Amino acid sequence: MTATVEEGIDLIEAARRAQRILQVGHLERFNAAVPGVQPILTVPRFIESARLAPFKHRGTDVDVVLD
Repeated sequence: MTATVEEGIDLIEAARRAQRILQVGHLERFNAAVPGVQPILTVPRFIESARLAPFKHRGTDVDVVLD
């Protein structure tokens, strides 16, 4: 969620000041499709995916981990 402990502490403090819940999103790790296909994927050679939502430029300056 952050690169350093200090950044993590800053996030916690910002969430407290704003009275907001701070949480990590594991969208793909816990995606129901992943365990659903694991029995048939023994040695995948490629993975194809398609965007279902409209493209948004937000987050294009960072990788998926930091987005």
